[in-house]
Amino acid sequence: MTNARRRTRPSPRPRAPSSERVFTRGEKRTLRGHRFQDIDLDRVDFSDADLRKTRFERVSLRACDFSRADLRGALFLHCDLRGALFVGARFGKNHFTGSRLVRSPKIAAAQQKEITEAGGLFSAIPTERSSPRPHKKPTKLRALD
Repeated sequence: MTNARRRTRPSPRPRAPSSERVFTRGEKRTLRGHRFQDIDLDRVDFSDADLRKTRFERVSLRACDFSRADLRGALFLHCDLRGALFVGARFGKNHFTGSRLVRSPKIAAAQQKEITEAGGLFSAIPTERSSPRPHKKPTKLRALD
């Protein structure tokens, strides 16, 4: 029997699953202050985009790549950001009001603290697991004769 050592590799950098290239590099520089409303933008590559003061309202942004994007002042109102990637993104005075960040661990606790210290807000919508359960009265047991 041989004693083989297992090599440990460093963790790969997180990536959004197969992001779609909807915007060119030049177009990403022109998105500042844009308003996206009631649209599905799942898996869109927003990496390196200038999204300062951009407003996302009721937008599905599942598995989007926001790596290194400038998100200062961006508003995410009632958006679905599950699985979104935010590695190296710049935050400041953001609002994530009513938005889902479930399974989006890409906003680390340190980044969440940075966002809130810069005036940002997190107000997640209740999920099935986190929503309060309806109160049930205890069932009375009767003796059987």
